[in-house]
Amino acid sequence: TFSLTSDGDYSSEIPTGTNAGSYTVYYKDSSENVSTINVTINKADPVVTISANDLTYTGEAQELVSASTTGGTLTYSVNKKTTNLLVSFFTSLFSSGSSGTIPTKTDAGTYTVTYSVTGDDNFNSTQESSLDVEIKKATPTVSVTANENLTYNGETQALLTGSTSFGELLYSETEDGTYTSTIPTKTNAGTYTIYYKVEETDNYYGYGPY
Repeated sequence: TFSLTSDGDYSSEIPTGTNAGSYTVYYKDSSENVSTINVTINKADPVVTISANDLTYTGEAQELVSASTTGGTLTYSVNKKTTNLLVSFFTSLFSSGSSGTIPTKTDAGTYTVTYSVTGDDNFNSTQESSLDVEIKKATPTVSVTANENLTYNGETQALLTGSTSFGELLYSETEDGTYTSTIPTKTNAGTYTIYYKVEETDNYYGYGPY
């Protein structure tokens, strides 16, 4: 018969344990002599599943990875990659510290996410690993339409209506002229050609001029 304490109730059922740790099992023979045996349940190695999310710049913060672990706590740190050695040096100095929250970023670029598991009573800690995650530059959705049914009335009238999902629409009366964000207006009757564009930035591609 068995028991997990020397003076506890003895039973023919074999003792079981769930959590990692060392256990002393007491058992009696047919003559009621008590003996002991020590049993250890070792900590488990956590199984980590992590993958880079498919991301494109939206102007909002986005989670860089999807991740889970069978035990312990996942912690992360993140650096933005750059080919500029000086920028890379200072970025590493001021990189985000470790956190148990999945890292988020807003700007387009490639980020290195470093992760590890901090163990607990039942699971071991793991060494750091890393993966690269890219937030791709966005392509603006641009809509420009000529205002219809314009008739001379002696007043200035807007020639078109325009919108863009990213950046600012710029207009010019010549393709290689000076572009401004002011919607072009005219007073006199006639036919006008307006060029428009969106200038490229680090977060989205340019559009035009058209």
